[in-house]
Amino acid sequence: MTREIKFRAWDNDKKKMGLVRAMDWAESQIISAHVEFDIGMGGTLKKVYPEKQVGDDIEFMQFTGLTDKSGKEICEGDIVNFSIVSNGMNGEQIDSGKIGIIINSEYELAFVIGDKDSDYFGSDLILLGDAYRADSE
Repeated sequence: MTREIKFRAWDNDKKKMGLVRAMDWAESQIISAHVEFDIGMGGTLKKVYPEKQVGDDIEFMQFTGLTDKSGKEICEGDIVNFSIVSNGMNGEQIDSGKIGIIINSEYELAFVIGDKDSDYFGSDLILLGDAYRADSE
């Protein structure tokens, strides 16, 4: 099974989200990123971020390989609504309406929901937004 590897990027100065079209690497470091931004009415703006701007001016979010119920791609930094299903003494119990943020857990070597009380990734995820645009709107 293969998973598509792709990224999106948040420009801290412009307060805009863009799609990463290419990244240049050297010795495990990103040395430049080519990002495309939607500027409305079908237009796009393409920008190349050199090494000195990567990390300061722009932040990357990796696609998790998952989509929500409506087919929207889920990336790290996304805020999702989800349910936890557990089997208790009274049978299956569903705790719905939980909200969490997708993080890349180095400990678990996986993308997880940042709510420490849960470890459930099911097909009932609903993408609500992302942690970046919530602050800028």
